[in-house]
This record gives sequence, C-alpha cells and structure tokens, in this order.
Amino acid sequence: KTCKVHFGDGSLIKQDLKMGMMMAVFREKAEYLIVQVVMESRQVAWIHSEDKIEGALDLHEIREVRPGKNSKDFERCKDSKDHQDKTCFTIFYGSQFVLNTLSLSGEFVEDAEKWLIGLELLRQEALAAPTPAIIESWLRKQMYSIDQTKKNSISMKDLKFLLPQISFKIPHARYLKDKFEEIGVRKGVLDFEQFHKFYNMVMLENQKCVSDKLDSSTIPLYDFQQFLLLHQKELWANDLNQVRELMTTFINDMMGKTSDPEFTVSEFLSFLFSKENSIWDKKFSDLHSLDMNNPLSHYWINSSHNTYLTGDQLQSKSSSEAYVRCLRMGCRCIELDCWDGPKGEPIILHGNTRTSKVKFVDVVKAINDHAFVASEYPVILSIEEHCCIEQQERMATIFKEVFKDRLLTQPVDPMIDQLPSPAQLKGKIIIKVGEQWTERKMLHAGMQWNRHYCVISDDKLYYAEEYDEGTENTVNPSELHFSEPWFHGRLSEGRRTAERLLQEYCSEFGETDGTFLVRESEISPGNLVISLWQEGRMQHYQIFSGSRDGCPFYFITENLCFLSVYELIQHYRQNADLYGNPSLTDAVPCPNPHLTKNWFHSTLTRDEAEHILMKIPHDGAFLIRQTKTRQSFAITFRADGSVKHFHIQKKGLMFVLDCSAEFDNLVDLVKYYRKNPLYHTTRLRYPVTEELVIRLDSVRLDEMEWWREWVHLVSSERYDYKEIRSFVENKAPLSDSKVRDFLRYNRKALSRIYPKGQRVDSSNYDPLPLWICGCHMVALNFQTADKFMQVNNALFSLNGGTGYVLQPEMMRSDGFNPKMQQDKKVQYTVTIRAIAARHLPKSDHSIKSLFVEIEVFGLYIKNRNFQTTICKDNGLNPVWAGRPVPVEFLVCEPELTFVRFVVNEEDMFSDPNFLAQATFPFKGIRSGEEPGMCGNDGVSMSNINRFVSQRVEEEMNSSSSQLWRRTESAATSSTKQHENLGTCNSLSTLWRFLSVLQQQILLLKIGDKSAMLFCLCLFNDYLHLCLHLLM
Repeated sequence: KTCKVHFGDGSLIKQDLKMGMMMAVFREKAEYLIVQVVMESRQVAWIHSEDKIEGALDLHEIREVRPGKNSKDFERCKDSKDHQDKTCFTIFYGSQFVLNTLSLSGEFVEDAEKWLIGLELLRQEALAAPTPAIIESWLRKQMYSIDQTKKNSISMKDLKFLLPQISFKIPHARYLKDKFEEIGVRKGVLDFEQFHKFYNMVMLENQKCVSDKLDSSTIPLYDFQQFLLLHQKELWANDLNQVRELMTTFINDMMGKTSDPEFTVSEFLSFLFSKENSIWDKKFSDLHSLDMNNPLSHYWINSSHNTYLTGDQLQSKSSSEAYVRCLRMGCRCIELDCWDGPKGEPIILHGNTRTSKVKFVDVVKAINDHAFVASEYPVILSIEEHCCIEQQERMATIFKEVFKDRLLTQPVDPMIDQLPSPAQLKGKIIIKVGEQWTERKMLHAGMQWNRHYCVISDDKLYYAEEYDEGTENTVNPSELHFSEPWFHGRLSEGRRTAERLLQEYCSEFGETDGTFLVRESEISPGNLVISLWQEGRMQHYQIFSGSRDGCPFYFITENLCFLSVYELIQHYRQNADLYGNPSLTDAVPCPNPHLTKNWFHSTLTRDEAEHILMKIPHDGAFLIRQTKTRQSFAITFRADGSVKHFHIQKKGLMFVLDCSAEFDNLVDLVKYYRKNPLYHTTRLRYPVTEELVIRLDSVRLDEMEWWREWVHLVSSERYDYKEIRSFVENKAPLSDSKVRDFLRYNRKALSRIYPKGQRVDSSNYDPLPLWICGCHMVALNFQTADKFMQVNNALFSLNGGTGYVLQPEMMRSDGFNPKMQQDKKVQYTVTIRAIAARHLPKSDHSIKSLFVEIEVFGLYIKNRNFQTTICKDNGLNPVWAGRPVPVEFLVCEPELTFVRFVVNEEDMFSDPNFLAQATFPFKGIRSGEEPGMCGNDGVSMSNINRFVSQRVEEEMNSSSSQLWRRTESAATSSTKQHENLGTCNSLSTLWRFLSVLQQQILLLKIGDKSAMLFCLCLFNDYLHLCLHLLM
C-alpha cells in the first residue's frame, strides 16, 4: 500500500505534519501514538488521544533527524523488527552533550520521507524566526502547559499557578485582579490576545527605568533611525527602508504597521532585548574563504579529548554518538583510543578503567557519516594505538573500506616544504598516530630497551652503565603471561576457587559466554588450566606443555601449538576453535596480583613505613602496605619533601583510592601512577623493596646518587613540518626561556595538548595560555560544559563554525613574544553596564535571587571581574537596582581577549550557583545597548541587556577623548532640536539646523570619525526638513 507525496511543496508537507498521524514510538516496546507538529508553540507533540499531550519537544532543540534504524531505541525494542528500515527515523534533540531521542516509524516509506523533509524545514524556520514570533510561541507553550486541550484561554487561577513557573513573583494579593480590570476582562478568563497583552504589561512595568531617558511615549521612525546610527553604531540604518522593516517586525498593533511606523515604549524595549539587537556582530560568524589558504600550522583547530566518552574518565559510557555530537559541534580533531578486541575486531575504550567499550568499526562509520555536516574542512583522527599488529592491519582495512577517497594517503603537493592549507584539504580525513613501542612489540621485533641514568652537559650526553634497579629484567616469552590480569597463578583450592571467582564476576558484570581465567593445575604440576563460563556452566581446559629443540611450546590440541601461554590465550580470544566453543571474551582479573610484587609489604605499620621513607630523600619513592583491616591498604610515598599516605579501600572487586579513582587491582594502580602524577607533579618512581628496607640501615644518603634524575630541553633541536608533538597540559614549554622556541616550532609544525591524568571527572583546563603560545589542537572534554569549554565554543564560533580559526598576524611573526607586553599604539577601553534581563532559565521550580558577573580576560590583561547587585525573586524580567555603575576594562589585544557574562542565583546560604552564561571574543562585540544570549550550556535562550561602548585611545593624539565628548554633546543638542522638527515651519529653525551642521564639519577637519557619521545623519535630516518647508 503506497501513497504519492509531492515533496516539492513545503507548505503541503507542513500542513500534513500539523494534522498529525499515527506512528510507532519505540521505547521498551513500540507504542502507537498520534505525532503532530503544534505550529503555534513550535513543538513536536505525541499524544494518546486528541485531548492529552503525553510529551513534546521544541523545534529549535532538534539537532538532527536521522533516517533508518540508527539509534539505540531500535536495538532495545524487540518490536522494531516488525518495521522496515525506510519507514523509521529518529529525532535527536536537547541542549546537553548526550542528546534525547524520539524514535518513530510511519506506516509508509512516504510518511518517513515527509517527516524528514518537513522537520528540517520547520527547524530552520524556528531558528530564523524573529524575536516577536519566538515570544508568541513561548506564550502559546506556557498557555498549553496549563490547558492541554489548546482552547487558547487561561483563568486567573491558572495564571496564579503559571507565573511562579516562569520565575515571576506576584507582588501582592490584588495584583492579578487589577491587571485583569486594566485589560478589560470580565469573566476572569484571558484569551490569547489578552494573555499577550498581560505579558507586555508585566514586562514593561518592572523595566520602565530602562527607558527613563525617552521624552515621549512613542519613538517615531526617524528618531529610531538616529538611535541606531548614533547610539548603536549601525551603519546599515542609513537605509530607511531597512529601519522601517525592522520596526514593523516588533509592532504588535496591525494598525501601526504603516509607512511611517512608531514604537511604543514596550515595543522599543522588546527590540532592545531581542536577538536582532545582539551584542555579537554576526559578520564575525561568517566564513572567510580567503583566510583558509594558510598552512595548517597557522590555525587554531577545534579539538576533543577522549571523544568516545560521555561522562567521567573512570566509569562513564563510551558511545559512537559522542563522535557524532562533537563533529556536529564543529570539532575537527577527534581522539580514538584503540585496543585489541574479541574475534580480531579492535575496540575503543579508556584503558585500565571501568568505562564501557565501543566497536572500532561503528565509530569509523559514524565519523564517515557526520564528518562534514558542520564543516567541509579536514577532520584529524588522533589515534592512541594499543593494538597488536594483526588488529592494526584490521584497522587500516576498515579505514580504507569506509573512508574510501576521503582518506588522505598521499601528500597534497610533494614539492612544498610546508603543511597544506585547510582549503587544499577540504573533505579529507587525516590519520595522526604515534608509534608506541610496548615490551611485547619490541620482543616480537627482536628489540630490547635498557634504562640508564643520563645527564646532558653542553653538547654531550653522559649515561651510567648500571641499569635502573626499578626496571624489570627482560621478560622471557614463557613468562609473558605472568603480568596478565587473567593469570591467577596457584589458587588455594584450585578448581573450586576458580569457579567461585567466575560466579562472582558474572553476577556483577553479567553472564557473558567466554568469561575466563587461567590458573595453575592442582592435578598436573607445571601445567595450566583455562576455567571459563560457557552456556550457563563452568568448563575447564588443560594447557599442556612440551619442548622441541630446547624451546618450550604450549597447546590444548596437539595440532595447534604456541611458543608462549600468552600467544595461546590471545589466539583463543580472537578465534572460536576451542573445541568448537565461542572465543574467550572477558577476563576475570586476578584479585591479588600485588602479592608477588616487590613494593608490597604485608606487615609494615604506618610508623615503620614512614620511618623508612624518611631515609630516602627523593620524591617518588613508594610502597604499598596492608593495614589492620583485611580489605584495606595504604600507599606511602615521598612527595614535596615529605611522606604522604593515601588510603586504598577494596570495594567488591575494585580497589578505590581515596574514594575517587578505581582500579581492578593494586598492580594497575601502580602502573597508572607511574605514568601520571599521584600528588601534585609527583609520580611513583622508586619502589621500596624488602631488600632495600634491610639495606637502608647500613647505607649512607650520599651513596644513593643513583636515584637522581636529570631533565634537559634542547632548544636548538631541528624539526620537520610533518611532525605533530603532543604535550600534557602542565608539561607544555610555556616558560619565559622556552616560549620563543615553542612559538617558532608552532609556526611550522603542529602541536596537540591534552588534559592531565588527574582530571578523572573530565574537567577542562584553561586553553587560552596555550592558544596564545600558538598551540593548534588544544583538546578539551566536550562532554563537560564548564567555563573553559564555553571559551572554546566562543573562539570557534568565528569563521563560520568551521573548526579552523586563523591565528592573528602578529602571532605568525618572529617578533611576537606573549611574555613581554608590546608597545601598543592603539588600546581599547570597553565600558560595560548590566541593566536588566528577560527570560532567564530556571534550575528548579523555585523563584531565585539573581545577579550577573562580568569577566574580561586575555593577553596582557589581568582577569577583571565585576558583579551586579542581587535582584530578589524575579527571573522573568529582573532589573538591577539603582543606576548601574559602568565598569571599564582596558584591552590591548582584541584578537586574544574574551568577555564572559555569567548569571548566578544566590541560594539560602548566600552562595552563588551557576545558572547561565554567554562568552564572546572581544573583537566581535558591538557598541550600544544590546543583549547577550545566555544559556546554561551555551544553547538555551535568555537575554541580558547591557550598555557596551568601546573607544580607541591613540597615544599620538591626546585630545581624542575630548573630541569624542564634544561630538556626543553636539549630538545630544542636535537630537533635541530634531525631536521638534514635526512642528517646525520657520526658516529660523532651518538656520539653527545648518549651524549645528557647520560645527560638525569643523570637527571633520581634524579627522573625528564620529563627527563624520553624525554629519551624514544631519545632512539626511536637513534634506527632509527642506522638503517639509517647501511643501
């Protein structure tokens, strides 16, 4: 059964969506509901019947409408198998990093196609809608939230309930009655037109003070034009037709939409708080194609860290949808942590943590589908490689099969000695990977590393012959499995203990076929046994060993032998031929691998451990000891010249360090903190063994020189433009002595910065100091919408949101040094005054007391903060009491300066709680009285009206500010004369008008730009006045 749809007619499609249709909604099971678009409130609603709305989403919150069964909803719902792929689609919506989904299926393929086209049309209309239309939709939405039958009426009782929901506190008991009488309502029920009028009265009543300077109750067309030209510095306002069209948009009364419109005070305020009067100059959001022809090393590149994670770094969910979200947010450098997976298929996860895993192939397909939706410029895949050679080859095959011609495999131009430009790499995907040699890979290649203590002096490198005692000896292939988490050694009760460990693991993490461990056999000494969970029961397979030509080998069946137990287990984890059973999957970690480690002490007390470490005068010395409690341990170590103790508690199968970081065992804990700082910058470096404890009583401190470490940076090293160097956030060479060399490197080759390991909560670091030093890929945790992610979003809102922003020209010159303030001929003073706000978001159902914090930060300026007074019990239309005091900020480098507005609510303890924010690059801020669009995640809409002015101070002309004040004074006097032009009918008025014009022409002679602009305005008014007198 089919139906014909003419998709070329958008109005017909929108009409069908408005009428609604019965569709399958996929949750735990498929439900058949009526799904329709409510045009008045700009929402998609799903309802059980025509009378009750079960749920709704706003059109402007839609991020993507994806065809087919491409969401987890279809996987979770068994009923989805009964629906064709082409009839299904999913709406991804919301403002958080992890989006909500609404997965649907129509009766026909044409139904799905109709919704895919119609929703995109309506979403674009919702985003482009003028502010008055947005306000009307918002009012409809509030009314329908009370009356779901959409009768377009609201009673006084319902209104009393609604106002607190939109953060407005009713001033007194008779307030609503008085307003109803003023509107002329008799039956106590408002229709929508009256409700809209009530809203306008409420908004104006509290914010009249914003318009105190107005001399009349109306603002004529020409006066509004002068306001745009002189106060808002809008050059487009010279076109009177554009001004007329803008005014018509905000006029509520149809009778007022004439060729000579006038604003009421309420309508004028609505304009001031609108997105049409935004503080942000939209021209800076446009793509500048000519700026995309520089080498890649001249750009800041929007970059993500551990892109697969949706939450913290320890136990959050990994998802291919996280890649989709980042790419659609404009990210151009994403990270893939690749590990060996079952059945020869690589996986992506955060190693040595409890984060979930996602298939490598699923991530690559998601990247291919969404890489160039937000930007056509290149995507860089930063690969952290942990896979064996075989699975690396599988990765390469997937890249080629999925990306095809998009994959960059050859130099763009082999003859040039610099990086290609973003324009040259349009539509290309670039692989960035660094070789990481593990001991196993080196052994496979016949290589071996020995660690020596070294020192660099002048142009020579000296090293000691002795090996580092903390370094383990070369591993024999037959002993490779000793360090693996699945090897449990000799268990106390053998088979019985193995079955108990498997049952405990499966009860906590799920009964997955192939879950296994390896143990020593209690029946055949010298042999090993694989114990695994298979089809709801335990099975055990013996690993036999033999010797051929003096080399040991291992096998389960004689026709398949391996040189090591490690290779045997790896084979059966990737292949399903263990007596015809599925492959080995999840490994049950050894609960006590620390018992075999030389840094573990089962009998030391706290005082004894502290006494021993006090004899070792080097940070990083450590040991782990058993405490009096059976399930409790402590790590004792040297840091910052003193001895520290951290508590380790065993909870279930996990070891928890100080109630924060979790590890499968103590061995993993030590491995992690050997690579990452445990306390400040101190890592675990020198294990305190039992032998060392015995020796310390007889060894003098001056004989322990072998514990010293030397670090030297060779600043004169050579580098190739093809290199990409990565630094942890606190190890980038930003010191005074190194920054010039680092800048020189960054002008030619690429650098990437990533967060330090202690940021287990996925918090972010300040990217600005790194941007200032030319770092290109400053990788942040996109899933955390904190201050520094908001600054990142502000920077990459420039240049069309392409993810590439050209660094300022001064940074690309050899003379630039961010550590030394340059002599600036031009400086900017920005004056900001917070006045009032509208439609601030709520954190809960209570009415809060709000205040605004303004912050300016950047190069050569210290962070400056300013806070308004607190406005009590009003989030709908707050005004900050008293005349707002203007705050001045001096800005030296607009290209490297940001302005941030934060709305906070004061809680019952007088502490500030974050509510919303807006962050802007300083160079894109407009002058005048304008609102900033705030949101708790940078997406939601709310307005703060601010007076912002900028002026340029030229040191070579000390009288510049005086000229500015004279011009403003002349503008004020002339504007007052112009307000009376409607009643002027004498030549004397014309003569006075020409006198003012003459004064402005005199100012033009000394080069005052403001006088030039005002003179043009006066000349325009002069022509109108002449026509008036002649008629």
